Parts: sequence; C-alpha cells; structure tokens
Amino acid sequence: MTNSSCPIIVVPGAGGEELDPAIFATDAAEPPQIRTLRYPGWRRYVGDGFAGETLIADLAAQAIEMVPDGPIYIVGYSIGGHFGYALAQHLQAAGRDVQGFCAIDSFMINPALPDPQWKRRVRARSVQLLRDGRIREFARFLQSLLLGTIIRMMGGQISRRLRSLAASRGLRAFLNAVPSLESEIDMRLLIRSTAPWLASLDQKAAPLKVPASLIRGRLSTSREAAWKRRCPDIEILETSGHHFDLFDADNIKSFRAAFRSATQDWRTKIA
Repeated sequence: MTNSSCPIIVVPGAGGEELDPAIFATDAAEPPQIRTLRYPGWRRYVGDGFAGETLIADLAAQAIEMVPDGPIYIVGYSIGGHFGYALAQHLQAAGRDVQGFCAIDSFMINPALPDPQWKRRVRARSVQLLRDGRIREFARFLQSLLLGTIIRMMGGQISRRLRSLAASRGLRAFLNAVPSLESEIDMRLLIRSTAPWLASLDQKAAPLKVPASLIRGRLSTSREAAWKRRCPDIEILETSGHHFDLFDADNIKSFRAAFRSATQDWRTKIA
C-alpha cells in the first residue's frame, strides 16, 4: 500500500497505544509504514496554559519530524480522529500538503452531555468479554470505567490535586508500582482537558478540503452530520463490531475492506 518514504501518520486513541501496522494491511503486500504520534501525558495536561491548541502544535511538530517533506496522510482513531482533523488543518495552514485523512470510529464529544450510545457500547463490550471468558480484560475494563467515574466526580479538583503532587516522590513511587493506573490517568485527563476545546471545533468548523473518510462501528452512528460539516466530501463506511473490538479477529476482515475503500486514492499516489 505504501513505502518507507511516505509513512502514514496515526493519531492514536486516548490511551495512546500504537496500533499494529498489520491492522491496515489491505492486500497481500506488506503492511504500510506507520508512524504513531505520542501524547505528552498527565503532567503536561495539568500544567498552566495547556489547551487543545497546545496539543495540536505538539502533534504537528512530531508529524513534521516524521515526514519532513512531501505529502502527509493522516489516520486518527477514536478521539485521535478529532485531533487528526485539527492537525490536518494546522499542517495545511503551515503550508504542508495533506493528501488524505481517515477517522476511525471517532464519535462526537460533548463535555456537557453523555454520549447517547455510550451505555450500549459498554454493555456490548462487557457481554463480549464475559462470553469469551476474558476475565482479566473484563476486570481492567471495569477499573477503567470506575476511574473515569471518579475523575468526572472530582471535576476540576483532580487537575489541581495532581498539579500540587506532580513532583512528589510518593506519587511517583505509587504510579511506578501501578503503571496501569498512570496510563488510565493519562487517558482520562487527556479527554477531560481537551473536551471543551473539541466541542468548540464545530462552532467554528472550517471545511477540510482533502479526500476524507470516516470508518465507524455499528453503534457509532450519532452526529454524522457534524463530520460532514467538517469534511464536506467525506465518505462514511461501516465496519462490523463495536468501538472496543473493531480490530478483533471476528471484525478485522470487515475493517480492512472499509480501510481499503477509504484509502483507494492514497494507494495510487503512494504505492
């Protein structure tokens, strides 16, 4: 699909995990070259002056370092789809040639209202994990949901408390002992600190005039109109599965077919 001279820039989900390049292998050829951007972490999010624009500038610097010249192709997964949209605009304003953008299951985020399909996605994932006997994964899933609830209940207090404890040896030792907890804090605070800014994107949405697509799961149908305002010519493709299992063995064939369709113009340009 692509070669080493023209990698695809991937903006990950809120957890920051790198997606396996094999996910994007759409034919018998080798998987595309993937370069995953990295988020700065909770210490940056609780610092003074952090905003969505700060994050996008940081991601843009990484993208430019990864692709110093030539065209840029961007894929954003989950919340990374929103960041990818803003990143594409930022890079275009800086004079870079953004040739393609693909958002993967990036449903809209409104900090004031719960997502109407959130409960259905959580229920579907819980049933799947229990049905498959993946008890440890189910326990981690519940831990993530619980921590997210606690952070929402604490509101702005969580940022203030973490800011005051950022240099604490005790906190560092605790997080080093429980690395999964720090990952959860990173994820939850990234969402919390950028949600108002993300919501504001659609109040001043500037159309992104590049070939664009949205690949979504079956339960992520809400507010497609917002993506159409962002990207007037966007192609919307449905893949099997739900947000948490799009890349599982049962659904990967469907996803690859959707990704092949979404990026068919890319392949003719970067093969």
